[in-house]
Amino acid sequence: GPPSPVALLRWGMGDDGRLLAVLPELDYAGAVIEGMGAGHVPAEAAEAVGALAARMPVVLASRCATGPVFTGTYGYPGGEIDLIGRGAIPGGLLSGAKARLLLGLALRGGGNRDTVAAAFAAYQ
Repeated sequence: GPPSPVALLRWGMGDDGRLLAVLPELDYAGAVIEGMGAGHVPAEAAEAVGALAARMPVVLASRCATGPVFTGTYGYPGGEIDLIGRGAIPGGLLSGAKARLLLGLALRGGGNRDTVAAAFAAYQ
């Protein structure tokens, strides 16, 4: 059959992350989260990101028009260091839409978190 879809979620101020919990039930194969700024979510949503990353590949992108997702600047709960530590894969310089395309390609043929991380390595 057709490949399972990849979700693209743009984070907004005040979002608590409740949509993340239902993505596996909806048969999504992976998710791209467009975080705020350089790739952040509110502290109270960090656990939900980690729980989702334990079930499917989750790529962290920025909702900004240009610029990279940081990987080693902010370590507070919900910051990019925390989210990467919880299993999120940094999308590097790719926008959310481009990251969604690459994630979908990396998941074709049964790709897993390791193959997804390798696909995104070139864009860091």
